[in-house]
Amino acid sequence: MSEKNSQPQRRSVQLGRRRWLQTLGAGATIGLAGCNQSREKQQQSSAPNNQGGTDGNGGTSDQPSEPILDEVGSGNLPDEIQWNSFAPSGEFSGNLQLFTVDVGAVTRETEYETELVGYESWDYDEKNNILRKTIRDNVKYWNGDQFTATDLHAYDEMVRLQAPESSKYESIDVEDKRTIAYTFKKPHNPDILAKTELTDVFGMGERVWGEWLQKYQDASSADEKEEISKQLTELSVPHEEYVNRGLGTGPFQPTQINEQHLTLTKWDGHRNADKIDITQVRRHVAAEQARVDELITNDKLDLASDIHRYKGQLADHYETLYENPLPYFYKMNINWGNREYLQDVNVRRAMAACMDYNAQVSIAEEGAPVKTHAGIANSYYEQYLGGQQNKYIDYSVGADPDLADKFLGMSGYSRQNGTVVDPDGNELEPLRFIAGSGNWLTAAQVASAQLKDYGFAVNLNKVERGTKIDIITNKMSNWDLTTETHFSGITYHPSEFFKWGTFWGLRIGPGGYEAETGAKETVQQWIDEGREFSPYTGKPLKMEIPVNVGATDLSGETETIVPFELYNEVLQPVSKERTNEIVRKLSWAWNFHLPDIDLRYPAKNLFGDTKNFSWPDAEILAAYNETHALKHGHIGYK
Repeated sequence: MSEKNSQPQRRSVQLGRRRWLQTLGAGATIGLAGCNQSREKQQQSSAPNNQGGTDGNGGTSDQPSEPILDEVGSGNLPDEIQWNSFAPSGEFSGNLQLFTVDVGAVTRETEYETELVGYESWDYDEKNNILRKTIRDNVKYWNGDQFTATDLHAYDEMVRLQAPESSKYESIDVEDKRTIAYTFKKPHNPDILAKTELTDVFGMGERVWGEWLQKYQDASSADEKEEISKQLTELSVPHEEYVNRGLGTGPFQPTQINEQHLTLTKWDGHRNADKIDITQVRRHVAAEQARVDELITNDKLDLASDIHRYKGQLADHYETLYENPLPYFYKMNINWGNREYLQDVNVRRAMAACMDYNAQVSIAEEGAPVKTHAGIANSYYEQYLGGQQNKYIDYSVGADPDLADKFLGMSGYSRQNGTVVDPDGNELEPLRFIAGSGNWLTAAQVASAQLKDYGFAVNLNKVERGTKIDIITNKMSNWDLTTETHFSGITYHPSEFFKWGTFWGLRIGPGGYEAETGAKETVQQWIDEGREFSPYTGKPLKMEIPVNVGATDLSGETETIVPFELYNEVLQPVSKERTNEIVRKLSWAWNFHLPDIDLRYPAKNLFGDTKNFSWPDAEILAAYNETHALKHGHIGYK
């Protein structure tokens, strides 16, 4: 699927949080990432039998008479694909892995509830900070062996021992064949744990990781562990070994691969095999959008996204399966540290009011406009805000220059001859707007044009995404505005919209995709020293807000909140009432201060071949991604 419809995906902990974040930041798409073998091997199958792979326990299906389900994944083609998740990023595909493994649980995106898949049960002992997880007794490897707690332990304990001081776990212990216990160093919020600690990948276990766990257990120094970790990145687990040793646990095995596509065949030994109609999936790879366009317009795909791009070019049997805004934003990040006028709340309000959020949607040809600047997606309103968003300051959905003028005037700024000037009548220094690529670039171009139309001086600079990330993370004095994603992370919890160490939240402390090592201690030190603003982003460490929700100034009764402390509090075991209170305070502070400006909701849309395949109701596709829907039998033949 095209980058245009890329969206945050919640992946397993086995990928590693940093790898997951970097992949997402590069514009990862729904579904699998493309892969191929080297040119020397491109004519060979990755499995011993080109017609169907290996038997395992129960075997893979024979070459089916039914149609193969054709999909596409975008991205560069790696020279070699393998299954060691510690391998360099060009060799390992976490998206592809999800077809070949069971997972502990998923979170339904419609109501943000956790649904157990490979786990039978779990519980959290708040008194002793112990999380227990019990695996179903019918989770099996492709060779027929049961997947056990020892398999989970081999991987997770190995990772813990790589850096035990920084690990969140004090210990990880096998209690019985199917139950594993994680003892945390600090208390945790059970609601958040359910979404962050249960989505494990049931992948290569003790047979692969056992010897590496032993190496870390035997290591006597940090240097020795570092050398082991280096060796671990060099471990190769190619297709032949992955399939022949039966190292996967999922309902699909990789059976054929070349530089154009990879074929996955249903494994009949999986507990869900009887529910799954689809016997083969062919994942095409496309390094460029032109290849995706070619596949779609030539009727080579059965499932794809971005139907609006292909108006008038599709066969009649292609129909929209699902289309709906997603629960996150593209936002305009504001660096408060360089332009004094950006520290004025009414200037930021004027910037918000002069923008046309409908235009953000129409130009991007997808999504929904931001109608209320609440700092969290509207799907969270009912559960967390209790209707207070109806009292929030209105910044208008369409461009409202009169409202923007009103906000400017509240701080003595104005427009003269179509140009914004400060209280002394001086023109403002130009805003340095750094733009990357993809949806972020489109959002930046629209926002930049609208700010210019109103009267702000803006210099838009387009750079490669990697260059942009470096600038907005490490060269804070070189930019004023950029565009990024604003979302609730892997927790599906609204507090993540205000996370203090990432540009995907309310960035206060040093960080990019996530907080830098030691950033938490740094921010706490700033607060203890009595600093008012972050030396990193210029944003306030403390926010004064009116007690009266909807007030536009601080003339009445006020209270002061510390977002850093409130975010950290939510991670602890707190009541739902206190959690909601914290979210309401953070949301109202966002609406009042506008530390950044949300621009639009993206949308997820899927279209498919309705002649040969049957598709689930839109509610299923709204709640789950396509991979999960396929693995659980929601997609079938006509």
